[in-house]
Amino acid sequence: MESKSFVYYVPGRVNITSKQVLEVGLASQCSMPRSRGISPGPDGGSGITVVHKDSGITPGETPGMKWIAAPKGDAEKPPFWIGFDPNAIPGPEDLQRRVMHPGKTVTLASGQSWQVPELFRWHEGEDTPYAYDTRLPCMLDIDDYGRPKSGQVVPQYRRVFDLGLRVLMNRHGGSNDLMMTEAYQFLIDVLAINYRVTMLELSPAIMDSIRTDEVFELIDAATDAEGFLDIQKKVAGRLIPGDTSTPDGSSRSTPEETLDTDQPAEN
Repeated sequence: MESKSFVYYVPGRVNITSKQVLEVGLASQCSMPRSRGISPGPDGGSGITVVHKDSGITPGETPGMKWIAAPKGDAEKPPFWIGFDPNAIPGPEDLQRRVMHPGKTVTLASGQSWQVPELFRWHEGEDTPYAYDTRLPCMLDIDDYGRPKSGQVVPQYRRVFDLGLRVLMNRHGGSNDLMMTEAYQFLIDVLAINYRVTMLELSPAIMDSIRTDEVFELIDAATDAEGFLDIQKKVAGRLIPGDTSTPDGSSRSTPEETLDTDQPAEN
């Protein structure tokens, strides 16, 4: 195989649309799917192999593939399988999206370098010490005088953007209402902005990408924690503006479940 990418096998189907990849759980990896039927598949039955249009892989090519079933949860069978050449496992450079949003490049212990999209860029505002711009695309809006202005982050990224503020407040702003599993998922969703990955691709059985003691370095890169802390030092003792605090009514976790930002390094 010349190109390095993942191939996905979906059992029991003869084709798949862009809408159906969401139902299967492949929206992040194959938002623009190409597919071809195969039999037998890795489960011994028939189905289709699916690849992303930009992957450089032809669906149906399976010689030498190693197949791993996706988690099936409470279902009887896994929703899909992921296949890859064990001698040419894809890296971040092989899984980049067509549009890469700007941010900081972080190199991990695995040797993999990830361009982490920067959700915020913090600076001191005119009327408040804490102000930020975003490097994500926003909707074009209109102000009170009829002039165009940059509005909210586009719906595609708004959920992860809003969660980023909450994660930052838990990490550096004194809040304590975020579970570790939420922080982990936030990081995966951030990386998925620039790469065709989920936790399955990043897991030790496949790409073996991220250690737990590297999670917060990546999160800090995404939320511009360095810029936030610089302002925090300048205005020590002043309250963080209400628009960046945890929304009222959010669920509270027990101390054992909340975000622990001082994890010991793993051996």
